[in-house]
Amino acid sequence: MDRTLNVLLTVENEESISQRQLCKKVGCSLGTINKMLVKLVENEEIVVRHENNNDYFYKLTNKGRERKAMLMHSFILESFDLISETKKRIKTRVEEIILAGIKEFYLFGEKNDIYRITKMTIMELKRDHDINYSVIENESEIKSSGSYCILRWDKKNFKGHKHSINVLML
Repeated sequence: MDRTLNVLLTVENEESISQRQLCKKVGCSLGTINKMLVKLVENEEIVVRHENNNDYFYKLTNKGRERKAMLMHSFILESFDLISETKKRIKTRVEEIILAGIKEFYLFGEKNDIYRITKMTIMELKRDHDINYSVIENESEIKSSGSYCILRWDKKNFKGHKHSINVLML
């Protein structure tokens, strides 16, 4: 997510947030947050309220809400494109595997958004192909004695199982 969008969303949701709290929520340094806030104030996208010597609080203006909406629009479109492309790559690779005669699939990994994308793609393929899939938490749960494929979504390449494909590396 764009840092500016993240700051605008956080300021909007927590109107009495300090710079220190903001840098923890957004995940960047105090200096970076300070520079961003100065620019947002200069652009009249947020207003600053000074409570005491050390505490400054920020609030979104109408201009800030408009910028947030524009950034959200771009972020959603980019995210949707990325999700669609990821689904397409998974579908293409799994269809190749199905054509090679493998009909048993195991989904293995953290149950996060990538899991949901992978599972949704497999469920769509199941409507058109005679395949089965199971969600597993470890490889000992594999019940197939024949050919199968494990679909993973690790952040790094998994080398160690000949039947495993990392969907992030397609």
